[in-house]
Amino acid sequence: MRIKVSDIVVSDRIRKDTGDIPSLAKSIETIGLLHPIIIDSENRLISGARRLEAIKSLGWKEVEVRLLEELSDYERKLIELEENIRRKNLDWIEEVEAKKALAELLEEKEGMSIRRVAIEVLNEDPGNLSKDIALAKAAENFPVLKKEPTKEAAKKSFDKIREKLILREIKKRESKKPRVSNRVEIAEANYKIGDALKLLSECNNGTANFAEVDPPYAISLNQSKKVTSSLEGYEEIREEDYPQFVKLVAKEVYRILSDGYVIWWFGHYWYKTVYDALLMAGFLVNTVPCVWVKANITGQSNHPNIWLGNQHETFIVARKGTATLRKQGRSNVFIYEPLKPSKKIHPTEKPLELMIDILETFVYPGSSVLVPFLGSGSTLRACYKLGLKGWGYEISPKYKQLFLDKVFEDSRENNNES
Repeated sequence: MRIKVSDIVVSDRIRKDTGDIPSLAKSIETIGLLHPIIIDSENRLISGARRLEAIKSLGWKEVEVRLLEELSDYERKLIELEENIRRKNLDWIEEVEAKKALAELLEEKEGMSIRRVAIEVLNEDPGNLSKDIALAKAAENFPVLKKEPTKEAAKKSFDKIREKLILREIKKRESKKPRVSNRVEIAEANYKIGDALKLLSECNNGTANFAEVDPPYAISLNQSKKVTSSLEGYEEIREEDYPQFVKLVAKEVYRILSDGYVIWWFGHYWYKTVYDALLMAGFLVNTVPCVWVKANITGQSNHPNIWLGNQHETFIVARKGTATLRKQGRSNVFIYEPLKPSKKIHPTEKPLELMIDILETFVYPGSSVLVPFLGSGSTLRACYKLGLKGWGYEISPKYKQLFLDKVFEDSRENNNES
């Protein structure tokens, strides 16, 4: 039934702060009022104070309402959940379980996303609601969490449980790792020599779960930074060819990935080019890059008298499908010392510890990792350390044997440790 907005009686309510009314009003104006305002037989408001304020701000004269006597079981459940969530004496486990039930109910009956439930129904941040629902699901699988006194304590306990499960899985896979000789044979087969674009085009769709793309930066490496390692065999891309090159690589990587992440290292000059190429390929792209801070070194500059020294490198994170982070809550800053020039086998080689951390952040056990531009192969070495599958390409054959030597050393170290 419809009544005049002015006929609805609003008595004193516990909730004083109605939150972001303009956003709710915009939503109602766009998609309509999904949930009618609920009143009693005397037109007194029972539920929907925020919706009422929103439609008043839109200038509505009449509105769809439901009398309490006409409520269905679904609507009664909805009111019960909403009112319970707002109770001030609710235990944290009751709160998160009620939010989970409410979100599931509205998804089933109204097709509402978690984001809409958070904003339109609960007036809270969608990220917080997602975390609460995840915690409620965790408590179902690990009842010990329900004994924690606070929500924060339960989250910390769950993080520890998850870490133990991941470590257990890693150890399980470590026990099944091949012997040293087999490891080198696998590495030899997975470090493929040839043009990355041509070889990427030969890959089947959806065969990788993660990609680490570290292409040439088109910045004249031998002129822009101090490199004591030999640059022989290192091939740059011409500046005029770079935008098209990036687009083609991004398109191929998107095709080869199933649900998963790609990280893409870039020279700062090319940020927008790489960002736009990833978007065009179909990825969801984080606008804020991740940073590798090179600890315990002096920043590099060709003109230290006028410019500050550079002490970091950056990479963009992009996502395909429904992938989730393995190391959830981690910051976007990675702090590791770079390799000493005398230890490098490739001019842009990154430390093994950094690549292990990156893989542990984005990649789950048993995944496959694509590395279109292998260089030193440190990403493949990190894969083998974690029991992951990995393969990639390098146009110059110069680095392959040096890479295999390091794989052999890594394998011997692993055997000695075990």
